[in-house]
Amino acid sequence: MTLLSFGLILIAAAALIGLALIWRALNIKSSQHCSIIKVDLPPELKAGRLIMVEQEIYVEQPYKISARLDQVYEITYNGKTYLVPADFKTRATNRIYATDVAEVSLQAWMLRNCASAKKMNVAPFGYILIHNTTDKRMYPKKFTLLSDQECENMIERYFDLVNPREYAVPTPLPASSKKCVACSHKKRCGR
Repeated sequence: MTLLSFGLILIAAAALIGLALIWRALNIKSSQHCSIIKVDLPPELKAGRLIMVEQEIYVEQPYKISARLDQVYEITYNGKTYLVPADFKTRATNRIYATDVAEVSLQAWMLRNCASAKKMNVAPFGYILIHNTTDKRMYPKKFTLLSDQECENMIERYFDLVNPREYAVPTPLPASSKKCVACSHKKRCGR
């Protein structure tokens, strides 16, 4: 065996070991994440069926918008089949914020108005699934979704901010100083 062949064998062996270590690390991370999800889901989501994961949906009417949904479950609730939107958050606190409720409520509104999902009922509630960075546990938080009218008011307010109509009347929304400071629309909003 020549020195060159021995060197190539060493390089190939190192590459295989490296690939094996990367594969193992990825599988450990994904299996840990999956075990958290399976173990810590609330009973009604565990009993349901996961039907959408990181899926983009589009609505053409009454507004042309799109969104990427974290997860949507199909569950049986009070004898009927419903879609339940769920959104993952990673944070050190186990609380949900108004922006979380707005985000998932808008996703539910889109499900009700999406052509491919129109035949399905959307539950009157959604979930924020908080992965706590402090204790590494999952905390599911169930909440009541905003109404269709509240969602449509938010959509119209957004469109008025990015493309103002001369007759637009600002929709009264609760101001959140932390969110407003970082918002790219704050100059047009007037908050």
